[in-house]
Order: sequence, then C-alpha cells, then structure tokens
Amino acid sequence: MTPLLPNDDRPETDPLAPSLPNAEPVSTGERWALPSPWRFASGDRLRRWTARSVLLILCIGLLYLMGCGGMSPLAFDGGGFPIGGRVYGIVVAAEKPSLTIANASVDILSTASNGATATVHATTDANGNFDLPKVPMARPIGFLKITVTPASGGRKVQNLAYTVTNGPNANVGQTSELIVALPAASFDPTTVSGISLSPAGAEIQGGDSVQFTTSLLDLAGKPLPIMPTLLFIGDFGVINPNGVLSSSTNGLGLFVALFDIGNNRQLQNEGVVEAKPTNPSNPPPPPTVTPPGSQNPPGIITGKGSVGSTNLWGRTGKTK
Repeated sequence: MTPLLPNDDRPETDPLAPSLPNAEPVSTGERWALPSPWRFASGDRLRRWTARSVLLILCIGLLYLMGCGGMSPLAFDGGGFPIGGRVYGIVVAAEKPSLTIANASVDILSTASNGATATVHATTDANGNFDLPKVPMARPIGFLKITVTPASGGRKVQNLAYTVTNGPNANVGQTSELIVALPAASFDPTTVSGISLSPAGAEIQGGDSVQFTTSLLDLAGKPLPIMPTLLFIGDFGVINPNGVLSSSTNGLGLFVALFDIGNNRQLQNEGVVEAKPTNPSNPPPPPTVTPPGSQNPPGIITGKGSVGSTNLWGRTGKTK
C-alpha cells in the first residue's frame, strides 16, 4: 500500500480506504496509519525491523524454490529443474483430415504429482501445424492436458488428457505427436460410444511402418464418418492423419486414439508399438565340397541359411 500524503484531500468516508487490522486514525492529513509497532522509526528500531523484513523475504523465497504449495517450477521433479518434452503436431477437420485448421489455439497444462503446474501456448500456422519443443514435464510421470480451440465458432473445442513416462535419469522428456481432430460444431458427442483400433498393438522392425485403422463408434457400435485425435508417444517415429506410423529406428512407444465427449470426459483406445533392431540374415555356413567317389557328383555344394522375419502381435486395446 502506498502511504497517503498529508495533503490528500479525499473525503474521510472514502469506500476504497484500506481496511488494516487495528489501524489507528491519526491527526491531520494521515487518515490511516499502520499500528504503532509497524510505524517507521529511526536508529536501532529501524535496523531491527529492516533485518526482520529481509529475513522474512528470504524465507518466503526459499519456501517457493522448495516447492511449497506446489507452485514452484522446481517442484516438478523433487528439486531439479523440470525437464522439457516436445509436443508437436497438426490440427485437422475430424470429418476430412486433409483439411487443416489454421490459427487454432493450443494450450497445454502440465501437472506434477505434487500439484505443481505449468502452462504453454502455441497457435497453429497456415498449414495447421504447431510445435512446442520445451513443455515442462515431471518425472517419472507427467500429466498433460491439451486444449485446442478453433479461431472460429464452426468447430468444437477438444480437451484431451494423457500421461507421459519420463525416466528418472532422463535429461529430456518424452516426445508426443498429435493429429488433433476437431469435429464440426453441429456434431453431437453424446452419440459416440467408443473407439475402435486395429491392430491393438504392433511389433515391427526399426525403419518399417504400420497402418493403424481407427474410428469413432456410434451407440449401435457402427463406425461414424469422423476420426478421433491420434497421439503417438515415442522418440522413434512419426504418424500421419491416415494412421500410418513410420519408425526411423528401434524403440518402444504408444499409439493412442482419443476423443472428447464433454464434461471433462474422454474416450481412449491404445496400443503398444515396439520397433526392434533389424536382424540381418545369417550368412550361409562354409560350403561342403563332395569328396571324389561319393554319391554326389563333384562340384555340387550343399548348405543352408536363415532369414529374419517380421511379426505382428496383438495386445488387447481398451476403451476407457
């Protein structure tokens, strides 16, 4: 509060006058003053209060840095700086994924297990893309809520939430890629009963691709003509709006289909994707030359080798 000057000419009944505990009215000019022990003084008394004030400020600052109340950025991982994970992707029309949505607002709320929060914001470019390279993430588990709001009122907002697992010794957080599908404003989300996902999981070789097929289901269990949001959590590949996941190396990740049905509820179906190192074909054994006089004519070489294989395996997906 800024002390009132003696020549202040506001009326005595000023409704905005501060309501200090035990405030003492004093004479001429200063209508409000701090209680006697807090009045400014000189000499030893002033030095005493100055030292106490500095100590109090230092204590408050230390409590903040220690994460008191869950508001400090250091509270994300128990005292270390929050690690940054990349969240990027594209916003498209749910009924036509080739139609991208420009100027959409992308807001991410990151929450640690102790309640500490941080927010980041981006706006999609002319092609519907967004990229947030340093989203604060807690470890070992970070909770992310993403809200995508279209610039115009022709499409529904999507509020989606998911978790990311970050290793305790990791320097960076997990990468998340999103294909955010915004349904038309006229679409009724209460007509959606679930999300189908096929395959339910995949095991591929690093460098290979896998096609996921997913759709929203109506109350009768039949596919609807709009797509859910697609999410890939992993650092070894990318996805496209058609559901194709292309791996660039080996790794373990999660392919997720999500849809906001309102009232802070969402539908979700997911499958684990594992890209394994490529196993080169084993070389054939040294050739065996048929000795003269055996049953095989001279010059016939026998031998055999084996080749690697790619397997697809299923893991039961579930709708939450």
